[in-house]
Amino acid sequence: MARPVLLIAGGSRGIGACTAKFAGARGYDVAVNYKSNTKAAADVVDAVKAAGGKAVAIQGDMVSEETIERVFDQATKELGPITHFVHCAGIGGKNSKLEAASAATIREVIDVNLYGGILCARAAVRRMSTANGGKGGSIVMLGSIASVTGGAGEYVFYAAAKGGIDALTVGLAREVAKEGIRFNTIRPGPTKTDIHEPGRLERITPLLPMARPTIVVGINQTIMAALAMVTIAALIDAPGLGKTVLKALETQDVGTAFNAGLAIVVLAIVLDRVTAAAAARGARARRRTPRLARDAVGHVRPASTHGESFRLHQRRTPRWSARKMAHSARPRFRAHG
Repeated sequence: MARPVLLIAGGSRGIGACTAKFAGARGYDVAVNYKSNTKAAADVVDAVKAAGGKAVAIQGDMVSEETIERVFDQATKELGPITHFVHCAGIGGKNSKLEAASAATIREVIDVNLYGGILCARAAVRRMSTANGGKGGSIVMLGSIASVTGGAGEYVFYAAAKGGIDALTVGLAREVAKEGIRFNTIRPGPTKTDIHEPGRLERITPLLPMARPTIVVGINQTIMAALAMVTIAALIDAPGLGKTVLKALETQDVGTAFNAGLAIVVLAIVLDRVTAAAAARGARARRRTPRLARDAVGHVRPASTHGESFRLHQRRTPRWSARKMAHSARPRFRAHG
C-alpha cells in the first residue's frame, strides 16, 4: 500500500518541523519546504527517515508563484502524488501599532501569510482535485487566534492576514468539497516558537488563560487530526488544548496527547452541531407558538394550543350577555287610552 505524501510549507522549524517528524513516525512520506535554514531542514529530513519514512528537503520562498509550482512539482517527482498539504509558512513582522508600521512590513506579512497561502492552496487543489484527474486529499492551513482577537497594539496587519485565511477556508472548502478535497484551518494561540519578537512571549504569558503558551507538540497533534478529518471548513481554535493534552505532553506521552487532541477536535465539531440543532429547534418552536388570544371580556391570555387558540378566537359574547342583549332589544309596547 502506497504511503501518503505530505508537503509542508515552512517545515524546517517550529510547528512545521514538529508536524513533519510526527507525520513521519505515523506512516507519511514528507517533503520539507524551507526558505534558508538548510541545516534545520536536513535535521527534520533525518528524523523522518529515522522513523521509517521517505523525506526530502526542498528550498523555496513560498511567496513566488514560480517557486511554489516548482516546490510542488519537485515533491511529486521525488515522493509521488501529494495527498496532504500543510501551510506553516508565516511571519509576524515587527510588532507595532498600525500607525507606526512601515508599508514594507505590512506588505511582507500579508505576502507571506495570506498571498503565499492562497497560491499554495491553489497549487494543492490543482493537483489533488478529482476534477483535474487527482485522487483528492486534505489541506490544513495554519491560522491564528489573532484573527479573532485582532492583535491590537502589536500586529493588526498580521491578524488581518490570518483573517483572510479564515475566509479562504470557508469559501475554498465549499468550492472543492465535491472534488475529494478536505480543507480546514488550525488557529493556535501564542505558541512557543521563534515567530515572536524577543521578550514578547514572556510578556504576554501571564495574560493567557492558563498562564502558559501553547506547546508546539500539541499543535501538531491537532494538525494531524485535522488532516484525517472528514469535516470541511472547520476553523479549529487551539489556544490551550486543555489540561489532558498538556499533561500528556509534559510526560512526552505522544499517543495520549494525539488522542486527547483528536477528542477535542471531535468534541468541538459535535458541540457545534448540537448548538446548531438546538437553535433550529428553537426557531421551529417560535414559529409554532400561537399568538395571544383575547377573550370576550377583554382579558389577554396566551393560548396553550392551536385548538384553544382557535376556540378563543371563535368565542363570541357569553350566553348571559347574549340573552340580556336580546331581551333589551325586544320591542316594547305601551297601552294607550
